[in-house]
Amino acid sequence: MIRRAGAAEDQGMRTALARALEGLTVVDVERIRTGCGHVRVPSAPAARGYRYVDLVGEEPPFYVRRLTAGRQTGSIMLHAPIETTSGDEAERGAPGIARASVSIDVNTIPWSGLLDVELCSGPWATLLGDALEELAALEILEPTGCPLCTA
Repeated sequence: MIRRAGAAEDQGMRTALARALEGLTVVDVERIRTGCGHVRVPSAPAARGYRYVDLVGEEPPFYVRRLTAGRQTGSIMLHAPIETTSGDEAERGAPGIARASVSIDVNTIPWSGLLDVELCSGPWATLLGDALEELAALEILEPTGCPLCTA
């Protein structure tokens, strides 16, 4: 049996989505919707709140920016940055391209689900809104212009 959301519940989801999208322009939402999930690493990641983590082993390094809303936590991760000039693994702070992801609590949200109204409720809406604002501030690549997708 498929359960249809009631009017009050549906209104609550729309309100939560509006809260999550509050700081974004229509252009920002479209960039996220059409992006491939790769972004350019910001020129000063530490100044933007990203911490560089290199576990020294099989796993590639990554940048992480932590998010909090009350007792709820989340993060934005820039995985396995590739240096734009050489195509090698990027050193800390080097210009690069990385795969972006958003996690809230222990759940990683797929890129295609970042604008999904079903994910927006309570602190999730706040964390998702913060994550979307940060993603919108990055240079999000489109599949046709992304050197990693077209390689």
